[in-house]
Amino acid sequence: MTSFGDPARQDAPVGWIREIVMDCAEPWALARFWAGLVGGTPVEWYPGWVTIEPPPNGQRLSFQQVTDPPPGHASARPARVHFDILVTDLAAAHDRVVSGGAVFTAEHVSPRPGPAGEQVRWRVYSDPAGHAFCLVLRLRKAGPHAVTGPRQRADGRIPPGRSDPRAPDRSG
Repeated sequence: MTSFGDPARQDAPVGWIREIVMDCAEPWALARFWAGLVGGTPVEWYPGWVTIEPPPNGQRLSFQQVTDPPPGHASARPARVHFDILVTDLAAAHDRVVSGGAVFTAEHVSPRPGPAGEQVRWRVYSDPAGHAFCLVLRLRKAGPHAVTGPRQRADGRIPPGRSDPRAPDRSG
């Protein structure tokens, strides 16, 4: 069994890159441009978020509408690409990335529910050089293709006794 995503193993990866997300003013236009380069069809997952389906060569490419970013958000600077990293334990991954030098900036809930209608949470961070990235809770699926890994609190929030981010929620 792999130790991937095992919060007890400090030498194991925290998660894996789910997708590359490009912040932009016009997600449909940019998605059509990239689909012309790498293949696939732009699909709107929810307003302001367009993804190329199926993922070209296995890598998901998405486009997020950002018109008025909050101060300090990576999209307010010239670099407008960030990584979404899937994790099986959002609280443990939070502790790992913060202890490694990341700065927590916000927690959000996707407007698109998970496979069983549950909330999908993600957290936004800056790496030590100021590049944005997100930790996204990978939801478990029932059946033979279930995701394995440590248990996660159902609401994805930080359990008592863990680092409790005090940054304001900018989910608006």
